[in-house]
Amino acid sequence: MLAGGLSGREQEEKEFMVIQELCGANAPEDVAQLLDALCASGTILSIPAIFGQWDTGNEETKMLSGIAIDLIKARARTRGSILPDEYFKAKHWKPGWNGSINAFLSYVHVIADICIKAGHDENEVNRIGEIFAEEMNIDMSPYETFADFKICQAGWDLKKDYQVVMDKMAQEELLAEMEDMGIGESIVSLLSGTLMDLQYDYVIARLKLKGSLAYYRFVFKMAESLNQ
Repeated sequence: MLAGGLSGREQEEKEFMVIQELCGANAPEDVAQLLDALCASGTILSIPAIFGQWDTGNEETKMLSGIAIDLIKARARTRGSILPDEYFKAKHWKPGWNGSINAFLSYVHVIADICIKAGHDENEVNRIGEIFAEEMNIDMSPYETFADFKICQAGWDLKKDYQVVMDKMAQEELLAEMEDMGIGESIVSLLSGTLMDLQYDYVIARLKLKGSLAYYRFVFKMAESLNQ
């Protein structure tokens, strides 16, 4: 990636690996090295993850992120891209919340519990809740922390909401079986799914989740059933 000159499948595979590492990177030197690679060879697919790191990084990270985005944008324009300028702005990738407050609390718990994979961690739940509340503009007043906000909500049914996500997973498995039988998704559906994955990359980088990017994308896609 640093040397440049990649194309086709090789570019796609190596860039995915860099994006995955960038999403979970914490050390400034690691972030800098990954951003250098994207400066040299990154495509528009890396833009959301870069913005996710930008929002949590130090001044050097923000500077390098800005350089990477400008270089990627210039390369895209050279290749004839007609993407709007909004694509290259952080606010374009920020998630929104359309569901109820109680569903939001369940959403945070589902994301935290499934992503951790090693049992419930209340500190991690609260950390993720704080970030989502900020990103999704959730009004937690008069409470100052997500932990206090959560305790004071009435009528919250995590078990019921968790089942909604489990049902969505079962539906997704059925769709996968249909694809195996040759009944595939439409081009429009595939494009929509790709755009959603990119938005998830922003949030995954914002949360600094280490591990399989494909797995995290799937978790966010399933949990999105609560955001209605």
